[in-house]
Amino acid sequence: PPAAAVGAAALLMHFALDIGARSPALLALAAMLVAATYHPGRFRTRRARHNMALAAVVLAAAVVATLNYQNERFASRAAIFQDNRDFQQAADEYAKSHGPLANPDHYTAEGINQYVLATITGGSRERQAIARTRAQQAAARDPRDAQHYFLLGRTEWLSGNHQAALRAYRRTLQLDPLNHPEYYGDLASLQIQTGDVPGARETIGRAIGLYPQDTVSNRHADSDFAPAVAQLWALHALDLRDSGRPEAAREAAQRALKLDGDNQAAKNLEASL
Repeated sequence: PPAAAVGAAALLMHFALDIGARSPALLALAAMLVAATYHPGRFRTRRARHNMALAAVVLAAAVVATLNYQNERFASRAAIFQDNRDFQQAADEYAKSHGPLANPDHYTAEGINQYVLATITGGSRERQAIARTRAQQAAARDPRDAQHYFLLGRTEWLSGNHQAALRAYRRTLQLDPLNHPEYYGDLASLQIQTGDVPGARETIGRAIGLYPQDTVSNRHADSDFAPAVAQLWALHALDLRDSGRPEAAREAAQRALKLDGDNQAAKNLEASL
């Protein structure tokens, strides 16, 4: 029936564009709808061309849904391995999800695992190269997503390509200047390392202004948010100390420790003052 045909096509397109065909039960429902529309006798009538066109559309949608389902299946497995800190297996599973119609986030997810493996294996150049490539592939497919450039910045920094890393971090903040204090922390830390203390001071000041205590409290569900803001205050405290303002430095260090009692830089600074 025409209604069943339209339902099947709509459901399959929904898989392709929205939910990624994650549920095999929904795929089975779509298959039942397709079967309900199939009538061999119709192909010998004047409606044959219309039926062939409908069959082609449904087949194409089914192919798209199947590819998305396979990609999501590998990505789901990878996320489980990543949660268990099996970064190698997670990277391998994400790599399997890079088929046709791949999700750019999966490229970055593999790159993140490769980056982590590079940091814990003494800076493996091979893993750095893979992480960089995955970040570049993700950014090429989705140039408006800041996370891809953040991974690129971290990978370039690890590789010693400081100017490339600075460019990537600045692009990251152009795309997303509000949601991730760690973006500012990484940029400021690299600016300090490269001798751009005034630039780092400006970056830190801008970030601290963006994340007052009420904002941090509102983001309590994100376990990484407060520690990232604490690191900004620790960097600010170090700058105040180096500028000859020990009392202000102590206050900034205490502010960092209120946000994250495990911040080692703030602990060391407070003890030294």
